[in-house]
Amino acid sequence: EDWQADNAEEEDDQKTRCLFSGARFATPAEALQHAAAEFGFRFSEIRKTRELDFYDAIKAINFIRSTVAAQKCIFCGKQFDNNEQLLEHMKAEQH
Repeated sequence: EDWQADNAEEEDDQKTRCLFSGARFATPAEALQHAAAEFGFRFSEIRKTRELDFYDAIKAINFIRSTVAAQKCIFCGKQFDNNEQLLEHMKAEQH
């Protein structure tokens, strides 16, 4: 029984977490599709317009994750009390 619980945790750790919510997906592509559909965040467009190479893209993802974890908007820097308020703001402001 313990090995089944450990295996389930390992499988969950291998999933890709959404940049903005706690949702987890089997692949990074699915997570980015979710971010585009739910939050209007299209990383591929940002990567193209800003001409981000692989390493710059990783830096951008890390920046997004840390900024969202600090409950700040990645576009305007506004601080929020919780993640729900941040996500509502991003949806309402379309950023």
